[in-house]
Amino acid sequence: VICLGSALVHHRLVDEIPDEVHVAIARGKQPARPCAVPVRVFRFSGPAWREGVEDTEIDGEALRVTTVEKSITDAFKFRAKTGEHMAVSAMRRALQRGLTTPDAIHPMARVCRVERVMAPYFTAFATL
Repeated sequence: VICLGSALVHHRLVDEIPDEVHVAIARGKQPARPCAVPVRVFRFSGPAWREGVEDTEIDGEALRVTTVEKSITDAFKFRAKTGEHMAVSAMRRALQRGLTTPDAIHPMARVCRVERVMAPYFTAFATL
């Protein structure tokens, strides 16, 4: 599943393209190797693995990518690895562009266990 920075680029919520493709896999699974492009693997389990994924087509290829809401909450969850600025910027853009709402993001924040981390941003962006 395409996730985090790569999914945020797909949804046009960030300008900076990551140096590697961000991919989610189920905890306990091994990623397919080798790959011609640099890949950074993030592991998920339970509802955080199952929820917030949609089927899409990119350049004629069927792929699975995290939704706008899941991409934002994952960015907050992995902010130490990808940077908090990416998460905050993506959330602001998504809300300003009407792609989602705080009410739509909040359930995914609960699933990803980042409600407390995101609480100040829900308050700050409530008027967007």
